[in-house]
Amino acid sequence: MEKTIIESGGDNKASVATMAESLKARFPEKLRTAELAVLAIQPGHRVFLGTACATPCALVNALENLDKPPPDIELVHFITTNAIPHDNAGRAITKYRHRSFFVSSDVRASIEQGLAEYVPIQISHVPGLMSQGMLPIDVAMIQVSPPDAFGFVSLGVSVDVVATAVTVAQFVIAEVNPNMPRTEGDTTLNVEEIDILVPVSTPVTEYVHAPVTEQVVQQIARYIAGIIDDGSTLQIGLGRIPNEALRYLSKRRNLGIHSDLITDSILPLLKKGILTGQNKSHAKGKIVASFALGSRALYDVLDGNARFSFHPITWVADVVPGTGLTRVGNTLNLSSVPLSALATTGTANAGAYLTGAGVWTPLALPSDFILVQFGPSTARAAGTGDFPTAFYVGRAFTATSIVYQFDTADASGSTTVLVQRNGSTVTGSSLTVASTDQADGTATDAARTAAINQSFAVGDRINLDITAVGTTPGNGLRAWILGTWN
Repeated sequence: MEKTIIESGGDNKASVATMAESLKARFPEKLRTAELAVLAIQPGHRVFLGTACATPCALVNALENLDKPPPDIELVHFITTNAIPHDNAGRAITKYRHRSFFVSSDVRASIEQGLAEYVPIQISHVPGLMSQGMLPIDVAMIQVSPPDAFGFVSLGVSVDVVATAVTVAQFVIAEVNPNMPRTEGDTTLNVEEIDILVPVSTPVTEYVHAPVTEQVVQQIARYIAGIIDDGSTLQIGLGRIPNEALRYLSKRRNLGIHSDLITDSILPLLKKGILTGQNKSHAKGKIVASFALGSRALYDVLDGNARFSFHPITWVADVVPGTGLTRVGNTLNLSSVPLSALATTGTANAGAYLTGAGVWTPLALPSDFILVQFGPSTARAAGTGDFPTAFYVGRAFTATSIVYQFDTADASGSTTVLVQRNGSTVTGSSLTVASTDQADGTATDAARTAAINQSFAVGDRINLDITAVGTTPGNGLRAWILGTWN
C-alpha cells in the first residue's frame, strides 16, 4: 500500500491537559503514563495492537524502550503505523516477535528479516479466530476518543478487528486522544471495560496517497469508473487504483458506500451530494465502513457525523443469505490486490466482496490459487533458521504442486529445498534443483516443480527448509503453492 504518512492536528497541549485532569477526576484508579502502563505486559503475553491510524504509538514506543523487555512477547496486528522501529538503513530493530495479517510498509522489513510472520487470512475471519480461542489475546493496546458524560469512548477510525480484540482480551490498555473523532455506529466502549487509560498528545496519524502521475494507472482508473452505474454501491479497496477511480465518478448519481475501508477519496463525492446511498439494500442512506485511512479533513467530517456508520469487520462483510443482505446493492469491488500478491501485501478483505460472503463461508474462488512463502533476499544456507519466515493457514486447502523460485543461482552444484508443515516435511515437497535450473529464464518451471497431493488444515504452520546448497550459494527462495480450497 503506497502512501505518505504525516502527523497533524496542531497544538493540542491545552486540550490534552484538560482531558487528563478530567480523567484524573473521574477515573483516578485507571490513569497511567505509557511507561507505567506497559509494565502490565508479562512474559509470554500475546499483545494485540490497534489498526492503522489508530495504532497506539505511545504505548508501542514505551514497550520497545523498556530496559528489560519481557521475553516471549508476540505482537499481533492488521495494518499498523510506526509499530515497528527501523534503523537508518530501513532494517527493523524491534525487540519483539510480530504476527501480521497484512504486509504493509511498516512490517515488510521485519518479515524479510525473519522477525515477523505474515498470516494470509481474510481479515473478516480474524475475529472468529479470537472469539473461538484459536487466537487468544492477553492484552489489547488501542487508541480511543475521550469518554463522554456517560463514560463511553469511541473506537474512532478503527473498529475493524479491534472491537473483538477488546472483548476477548484479558487486559485492555487505551490511549485516550482528544484528536480521535467520535465515529457513529457500533463504535462505543465503556471505560469500565478498559483497565488502563493513557492520555496522549500525539495527533491522529494521517495516510495520504501521493498524486498519481502514471498514465497507465490513470487509464485503468478511468476504465473502472466507466463501468460504474448510477445507484451502485461501492466497496473501496486498498491501493492507488481504487482511490484514483473515485475521481472519475463526479457525474454519477446516488452512489452508496458499504466498505471495510474509506479514505479521503470519498470527500469530493460527498461534497457534491453524490453519495446518497438511496439505492442501497442495507443501511440505506448510510456510508458504512469498518476503518478509515485518511487526512485530518476526513477525520473532521467523520466526527459525530450520523451519515457515517462504523461497524466491526464481521458485520460489514456479512453479506450471506439470511441476514437481509444477500449482496451489497450493485457492489463493484475496487480492489487492486491480486491473489498472487499475498507475500507482498495481503488480501485484506477483498475475498468477502468478490464472492458476496464474508463470515466463515466457503469462497467461490478459481480452482487454482497461489500462496507465496518467502524468505529474506540473502545468501541461502542450509537450515530452517536461515529462512524462518512462515505463515499460518487461514483456510483449509489441498496443494497439488509447489514451484520453487530462486532470486539468483548458485555458482555451481545444486540446492535441495522442501516445505515443512508444523515442523515436519511435507511428503513430496523435497526437490534438488541444479544451479543451471535455478535462475528464471534458464529453464522451465518443471525443473523447479514438486508434485504433491497434500491437504492443509486451518492453523497449520508452513515454512521453507534448505537441506543442502551449492558452491557460492545464490540469494533468496520462494515457494509458490498451487492447489484448491477445501
